[in-house]
Amino acid sequence: MWQQLSDAPVDRSFHVSVGPQKIVFTGGMQPTFYRSDKGTLLIGSGVPLSPGTPIPDRNRGGVPINLISRTNGKTWERWIPPQPPEGAFGHAANPFNPNIQEVPGIPAGGLTSRRDGSVIAIETWGDGPDARGLFHTRIWTSMDDMASFSPQPATLYCPQGRSAFDDGGHPCSGLCFCRTMLELPSGDLLVTAYGWFEGDTTPCAYLPAAFRSRVVLFRSRNGGTHWDLVATLAVDPSCGEEGFNETALVRLSKGPHAGRLVALMRTGSNNCAIHKVVSDDEGGIWSKPQALPFGGVYPDLVEMTDGTLAASFGWRIWGGGVMQNYYTVFSRDGGETWVNLTRLPLEDHAATPYPCGTWYTGLREIEPGRLLVAYDFGAFKPTWPVKYIATREVIVQA
Repeated sequence: MWQQLSDAPVDRSFHVSVGPQKIVFTGGMQPTFYRSDKGTLLIGSGVPLSPGTPIPDRNRGGVPINLISRTNGKTWERWIPPQPPEGAFGHAANPFNPNIQEVPGIPAGGLTSRRDGSVIAIETWGDGPDARGLFHTRIWTSMDDMASFSPQPATLYCPQGRSAFDDGGHPCSGLCFCRTMLELPSGDLLVTAYGWFEGDTTPCAYLPAAFRSRVVLFRSRNGGTHWDLVATLAVDPSCGEEGFNETALVRLSKGPHAGRLVALMRTGSNNCAIHKVVSDDEGGIWSKPQALPFGGVYPDLVEMTDGTLAASFGWRIWGGGVMQNYYTVFSRDGGETWVNLTRLPLEDHAATPYPCGTWYTGLREIEPGRLLVAYDFGAFKPTWPVKYIATREVIVQA
């Protein structure tokens, strides 16, 4: 892994510049970033449960909050479901936070635009398996560019899956949909998830109650109401601290490998390398995981208009270190090599030597050569005095 920023390869055929920070939501953490084909931006985030709020017996997390921008990130507003169905947010009841006066939003574990003009999202957790080998979740569909969404039940066939414990040692349902959904030219949908199969019992390096996870791929041929397991992207109980989890997936549209699927995955909490896998047959067979020369958590990945791949991540090093911060990095050859590692600096008023307790990022291209990166600051606990989600523009110029 790179030990100093100066060791990162630099491609001088293009230049990367970073704009000022803009706070878009106070109180939120762990942003997930999406963009519709019509240019509407959505950030999913979580707000910590208030002290005294009943804690769910599984799939713990904060209150899901959604932010919408129809102005390329210049202005943001809350998206609020008009009548949220009971239990729609992964809890037995909607956990209202007295500091947040509106109802929760959609905990989107993946979202994509479809060629028919719709936008479809899948919830974060799938519960199961039941006696038929099915996991159960919801999909949310919008026909008006995310002005409104309609939920409906969805099933996933994965009899090998099982429930386990997350990296905090809390019970979870066994399938976590994280970051990526995409539509193939055929109209079929792909979504990534991480979880545990029977036999995945190697303890997490820093928490023996949790097990090292794997990343899997599901495919839907009926618009998202049912999904079948396609393959495991990556599993290796000796890799990193956690195995493989948080995944970003793109389908290349340009270059000699057009049609290839490229995925980046987290492998640990503390200074662990991000890994890459690729598939040239729509996800049936995957390459051996390759450790990349940068590390961190919750990687995001987009293909820019000119075919450049741009990734964002938070390089987390407990106790501090020269590399700890938020970054973007780029590939001009479909993910084979990565160059121009770019730090997103903290603002002077942050008043802390380290970014936060989660280091989560997301990015989208809002115009050709113009990226918007979202990231969080603070810690995912009610007692942390300052927490917010911010954005920065990252400009890539040839």
